[in-house]
Amino acid sequence: MKLKEIALESWAIRWPHVRLDQFDEVKDSHGDTRSDSLNNMDDYAMDMFERMVRYAYDNLGWKHIINSGYREGDKGRHGEGIAIDVVFYRKKPGDIPVLEQWSMALRFNWGGIGFYPFWNTPGLHVDMRTVSVRAMWYRAKDGIMGQVSEYLATL
Repeated sequence: MKLKEIALESWAIRWPHVRLDQFDEVKDSHGDTRSDSLNNMDDYAMDMFERMVRYAYDNLGWKHIINSGYREGDKGRHGEGIAIDVVFYRKKPGDIPVLEQWSMALRFNWGGIGFYPFWNTPGLHVDMRTVSVRAMWYRAKDGIMGQVSEYLATL
């Protein structure tokens, strides 16, 4: 179900640890502030994201920045509303190594987890794709996606 089918006032109650304010905001036909990105996010993806950021905050003291959710016209998981790009941090963005963020995300039942060590602030892509084996990758400096084992071999 897309969030546009869920009452706006229930969002903060259902996902209290998710930085809903970091999605692009627009006014709906009633004048209420809604996020176009949030409106098109899948509720199960948001539920999983809530569990992950709650765990990160409660158990590790980590905060998060959402870089991207639903993206109109995207032919991948973002266009389906089942992907979120995120950076976790303790005191300031960039202070948690990307592999530490990635290993935390592995605790959750994401269908795909990518890590991006060469973003301006290294972070993750997580998504709810349906697979029999979890998809995992990293994005190299040149933008090419590679196997996690290839990245680990460079360390």
